Parts: sequence; C-alpha cells; structure tokens
Amino acid sequence: MVVTVDGDCGQAAAEVVAKTGGELLSAQPTGDGKCVVTVLIPGNGGRPKR
Repeated sequence: MVVTVDGDCGQAAAEVVAKTGGELLSAQPTGDGKCVVTVLIPGNGGRPKR
C-alpha cells in the first residue's frame, strides 16, 4: 500500500493504521522525503501479516 502525505512520517503512519486496522511497528523517513511504514495486519488465528 502506498499513501502520499504532505508532512511527517507520523501523519503517514496514522493514515496507514487507520486504513488497514493494523498495529504500527515502525515509521521511518527515507532520504527522498518519503516514509517506510511497517504495520502488522490481524490475521485469522495465525501469525499476523506484515
């Protein structure tokens, strides 16, 4: 999933968590003004998808 957000990684992370319903693991800026957001998405009784 790619989310374009003007601002910081916190805003991008909040938007991804809201859209996926997952649990935030990390949000880190890249050198080109983008963010890498890692979210655990709940599964069906198994290990969550990343």
